[in-house]
Amino acid sequence: MFSVILPQVAGNLSFAIIVLTGYIRSLPIELEEAAFMEGCGPIQIFFRVIVPLTKPSFATVAIFSFLWSYNDLFTQMFFLRRPDIMAITRLLNELTSNEGTDYGLMAAAVSLVVVPVMIVYIFMQKYIIKGMTAGAVKG
Repeated sequence: MFSVILPQVAGNLSFAIIVLTGYIRSLPIELEEAAFMEGCGPIQIFFRVIVPLTKPSFATVAIFSFLWSYNDLFTQMFFLRRPDIMAITRLLNELTSNEGTDYGLMAAAVSLVVVPVMIVYIFMQKYIIKGMTAGAVKG
């Protein structure tokens, strides 16, 4: 299992660092200065100003990381050889190659594969739809 987990963590972590670094650098410095003038320390500025503003970016990274890990058939086909530790996308691939074109069985399997993706999207959609920093700083 670590042979599948480690490449996913490495790839998704590098993506998350690049996206979040770029987004945090684009935040207006005036927000941090205003919080400092109000008496906040560096840790309070980070947790009370920066983190709430980056929630949409965190949601975007979480959705992309989940989808890339969930749909990575190549890594699963390469590293997961035993049938007792197959991931669901590999099982779907095995089903289509073993059973041919049984459309009823394939439709049921695809709907089972899509359900976790829909659940993640439903819980994260409020952060996606919300504007990144809309209305945070006037001027």
